[in-house]
Amino acid sequence: MTTGWLSGKKVIPGFLLGIGMIIIVNIASYYTNSVFVQSSKMVERAHIIVNKFNNILTDVEDAESAQRGYIITGDKNYLTIFNNELLSIFRNDRQLRELIVDNKQIEKFIILEHTIRQEIDSLKESIHLRQAKGFNQAAQGIRDESRRKISEATHYTIGELIAQEEILLENRSREAKPRGMIATIAGSIGSALALILIGIAVFTLRHQLRERARAQEKSQQIAKEWETTFNSIKDMISIQDNNFKFIRVNKAYANFLKMDEEELIGRKCYEVFHATAAPCQNCAQVKAIQSKQPCAIESFEPRFKLYIETTVSPILNDRGEITSNIHIIKDITERKELDKLKDEFVSTVSHEMRTPLTTIRESVSQVLDGILGPITDEQKEFLTICLNDSNRLKRIIDDLLDISRLEAGSFKIRKDKCDIVDIVKSVSSSFYPKVSARGLEIKTFFSHEKIEIVADKDRIGQILMNLIGNAVKFTSAGSITISVTQKNDIIECSVADTGVGIGKDDLPKVFTKFQQFGRIAGPGEKGTGLGLSIAKGLVERHGGKIWVESKPGEGTKFTFQLPRE
Repeated sequence: MTTGWLSGKKVIPGFLLGIGMIIIVNIASYYTNSVFVQSSKMVERAHIIVNKFNNILTDVEDAESAQRGYIITGDKNYLTIFNNELLSIFRNDRQLRELIVDNKQIEKFIILEHTIRQEIDSLKESIHLRQAKGFNQAAQGIRDESRRKISEATHYTIGELIAQEEILLENRSREAKPRGMIATIAGSIGSALALILIGIAVFTLRHQLRERARAQEKSQQIAKEWETTFNSIKDMISIQDNNFKFIRVNKAYANFLKMDEEELIGRKCYEVFHATAAPCQNCAQVKAIQSKQPCAIESFEPRFKLYIETTVSPILNDRGEITSNIHIIKDITERKELDKLKDEFVSTVSHEMRTPLTTIRESVSQVLDGILGPITDEQKEFLTICLNDSNRLKRIIDDLLDISRLEAGSFKIRKDKCDIVDIVKSVSSSFYPKVSARGLEIKTFFSHEKIEIVADKDRIGQILMNLIGNAVKFTSAGSITISVTQKNDIIECSVADTGVGIGKDDLPKVFTKFQQFGRIAGPGEKGTGLGLSIAKGLVERHGGKIWVESKPGEGTKFTFQLPRE
């Protein structure tokens, strides 16, 4: 009896232990399957990330080769290759942004993006030197030590990220295989391999501990390398929390402020850099925190008498909350001064050309009208071509002067009460001959028969002339619809066409001056690329705003809003 009880006493715990082991095996099987699936996804993601980094490295090297080819030969085919490689770099960059989720990787990737932008700016600068000053100046620029360091930093950073991803890929692949095997064994033979499972678990644990030790050592090495890269960048870089307090700063930032790095930690950015009690009015970090999107703003810093470009990129956790912000300040004073010189040159040249051009136009017009005597049909044909080209040159000069005055803030707006419906009708009627010749139709819609607004009538007409002319230029079939709607104290006007549309990548550049892209116009339709920039400037001078919506193959719609008074 005692023996049986002892036997039962031993069997029952063993039985319970067996059931417990079966439960453990099943739980482990379920867990291992889940981990295996997740690991497989992580391996696949790591493969893609490594390929994308390799693509960027190849694109950067090809862009460098195209740049050197253009500088040496001056062949513009290399510029086409160069621009295609830049597009490929930006495409891979966007895809990587969606793939990378680890915060530390994101921080390093943002540093890489900045390094690549420096590389691209350096390459473009050499190309501009080749175009403006010839081979010798460009070749001297290529040999510049700082540009070589930028290129080396780009290649080093990409190589570092590729190496890190390959290590992660190797670790994840190594972990995925035994987990898949364990899941298969555990699911098929269950409790019979409970003891083996325990042994495997112990072995796996020891293996993971060893791997963790190696990974920790490697992580420390990578952190050291990242710190070196972080401090070698010449732009001022800091990592800040949502209260604008410094978490990290690089040496360039500390050196610029003539302070120790440790002295800056915990202090607020605007107090240290701007010497103010609150963020500046047009603060990039405020906008980045509000939108949870990267924000770049150019501004003048009166304290240091510098033009700066401030870029802020928020870092989000898995819940979409901002944990920190990457803050980059770049000195663009030299570039701004060059832009100012260029604009002054364009304005001066345009003014100087206006007077002799007026004389030419009037003289040709008088001869064409027969005021100075009869002319033959052949002479009339050539004089008409001359007058048309003179008028086109006048429009170009007028555009250059307008954009120069708008950028200089000297453009005068003469506001008066006027009917925007009459303005639309007058401007659209001037396009009827051209529209009819192309087989197009102009449609209009007005919320009221008469819509009064306090504005510069001529400049509103100029805005509409540019937008409607743009629509006619790029529409080969269908219609152009002009709508004016009164919304309380706001007047909204839109010009929509059924033309070829604008690509998604080109939309942000629509209002940039001298931009002509995507939409291909017919013969004689080429412009200066200033019309939309002028339209935007005139709208903003009236206190309004303008935007564009477009889908390739479906058409484009430009909309602007103006205050009634």
